Amino acid sequence: MNIASLPDYLPAPLRDQAKLLQLKRRESLFRFGDPVTSIFFVRAGELEALRYSPDGEALVMVRAGAGDFFGEPALAVDSYTCAARARLDSELAVFPKRAMLAALLADQSFATAFLLAQIRNARQQCSRYERVRLRRAEDRILHYLVCEADAAGKIVLKGSLADWAGELGLQPESLYRALARLRDEGRIEGDGDHLRVKA
Repeated sequence: MNIASLPDYLPAPLRDQAKLLQLKRRESLFRFGDPVTSIFFVRAGELEALRYSPDGEALVMVRAGAGDFFGEPALAVDSYTCAARARLDSELAVFPKRAMLAALLADQSFATAFLLAQIRNARQQCSRYERVRLRRAEDRILHYLVCEADAAGKIVLKGSLADWAGELGLQPESLYRALARLRDEGRIEGDGDHLRVKA
């Protein structure tokens, strides 16, 4: 299990208040209407925020993996407007809401860094929604590589290929087959966790 470090921009007094929480796969973190007491940072695993349709179908609103904050929109409300659970076995750093708000008001450099992190996260969430709407596994892979690549067009995957399959909404076997087809067609290059789209 990959463990993400807390962001460097977190002020020391806020770091000191963090508590660790372990969740098992599918274990609930909070329910719709629960009072907001905490904001979370995913150190390992994956969380999902859910709303339910009138017929009881679970609709995934947000996913957060290692290195992401989770539940931060709840800083603006008193009660959670969705439910949340662990999609995988997960480890979280838990920050009191009041302490987080106080730090944002008191430390402009922290507030700026936190805001920019949320903007980056919003962009990634939009890309995720676009990706999972694509029907073909190959299209999801190419979308990810184009959207998430560095300036040189390369991707270094975090975690295993099985983890990446989950991120793409694919079964691992489907991912492996689609990667093989894309390599055979000369559309991507690289092995293991280093990949890039061929120009």
